[in-house]
Amino acid sequence: MAINTTFGTVEYRDGGSVALPLTFAENVIVPSKTVFEITHVSGDALAGITYYLVGEATDYEAVFKIPQDRSGSFQVSANGDVLKTATGVWDNIVATALTVTYNTTVPKLINWDVPANYDLGAPVDVRVAYNSVVSGWHVNNTQTEIFILEGANLGSDLPYKWTGRAPPNFDEPVPADLTGTDWQLLATPPAGDPTPNQNGFDADGQWHGKANEGQYFLIRFPNPQEKGIFNLTPRVGGVRGPVA
Repeated sequence: MAINTTFGTVEYRDGGSVALPLTFAENVIVPSKTVFEITHVSGDALAGITYYLVGEATDYEAVFKIPQDRSGSFQVSANGDVLKTATGVWDNIVATALTVTYNTTVPKLINWDVPANYDLGAPVDVRVAYNSVVSGWHVNNTQTEIFILEGANLGSDLPYKWTGRAPPNFDEPVPADLTGTDWQLLATPPAGDPTPNQNGFDADGQWHGKANEGQYFLIRFPNPQEKGIFNLTPRVGGVRGPVA
């Protein structure tokens, strides 16, 4: 009798790894990863994607290593025999095929506007655009985790994300009053000490809540403290690109 195999929930890990849990109906020994067939569905070709199989008894895991700046999907299906531990009999496995999506685009700044001139007593606005949707921003980490502010003291900031269907027009000035626009003030992380890998926090305690995911952001300095030249330098690892 064929051995039922269940695919679990796909887990996206750092470094472009995608893990797929596999549960067998009884204890087995899997002779090779090739008992699972991988076929292209959409997006980039599968060339360069490698994977391995780990586990024992009823619980296994297929881990796929995907190169940077790739996106698409592939299907995983059962196609082979495994050894039943209890009886020493070889039998085929059956499973409902599963499509795995992936996106390992590396986030990069592709556009920004830093005003050359501004007046004290009026807001200073900086808009930035990434090559993909990113996470990592929240309402109070612009100058501590996302950017290093250099030069003139612009004071505290209010960060927004763009929610419009079309990208914002960087050639048009930012309205003084953002009420009713597609600029949405970023959310605050959950209160209390961060729990790694829970409530939107990663293993390092940085928050990547979906409420703040975006591709275009506005940093408003409502009350600049002095006039002068300033610049924003991206911090390494400040944002994370899409994973699925």
